Parts: sequence; C-alpha cells; structure tokens
Amino acid sequence: MSISNHDSGEKLIDALPLLPGEYPSANLLGQHSYLKIGSAVIISVSGNSLIPTFDSLGKDHLVVWSDNAN
Repeated sequence: MSISNHDSGEKLIDALPLLPGEYPSANLLGQHSYLKIGSAVIISVSGNSLIPTFDSLGKDHLVVWSDNAN
C-alpha cells in the first residue's frame, strides 16, 4: 500500500506491507507514527484469523484507518 498527501501529491509511504499481526504490532502505521497520519489495522469481517489475500481484502478483511485527533 502507498500513502500520499492528498493536497501536495507527496508520497509519504511506499510499499507498506499489509500483514496483520497481534496487538500492538497490528497497527500497520505504527512504525510511521512520526508522520502523525493515524493508525490502520486489518480486521476480519468473518472473525477468522486467516491472512488476507488480494481476493479477501474489501470482502472478508477490511483496512480500517483512524486519525490522531483526540
């Protein structure tokens, strides 16, 4: 996954792997917290713990993002 600044088009993160993990490593953006772009996790809609695939993203697995606002 790549993440860009919407206004400037500047690429902030390139080739971020979408590998789920156990908390606290489940935050895909954890290692990029210095960018202050929030948190993102992959959740299983069906409740299984299978690794997401290209076919299951958006169906059985969702990427959920939250900003840093309190």
